[in-house]
Amino acid sequence: MIAWYLYIAYGLQAKQPGDWARIQSYFFRSLSVQFFRTRIDLDKLRAIQTFVAVADGRGFAAAARKLDVSAATVTRLLSELETALGVTLVQRTTRQVTLTDTGKRYLQYVRAVLEDLSVADEATQGARGKP
Repeated sequence: MIAWYLYIAYGLQAKQPGDWARIQSYFFRSLSVQFFRTRIDLDKLRAIQTFVAVADGRGFAAAARKLDVSAATVTRLLSELETALGVTLVQRTTRQVTLTDTGKRYLQYVRAVLEDLSVADEATQGARGKP
């Protein structure tokens, strides 16, 4: 079964005796990379939720209270998100946090994504116990 999947997904074929070990090694390395990417995506989701909380609360302290984490954690997650995206999402001053134009657009997109995830969760949980 794995050989067939590898053949279809990667166009790999065993032509010599040691090829199956090489192909399987390649396959499992690919799986571990996909798992790692999923982990990054979960971390990014947490950072996105933090960004939305900062935008809603208009500050790091309010977001920290809402998410029940420290203000330092909120700052770190938002900085990591901005670094990953390569943009500045919020302007920080000593008194307030305001969204940049890019941050405002990004907020619209991620709100829609988070809403879709919420709807999917509710629909899935509503189907519990049904075959």
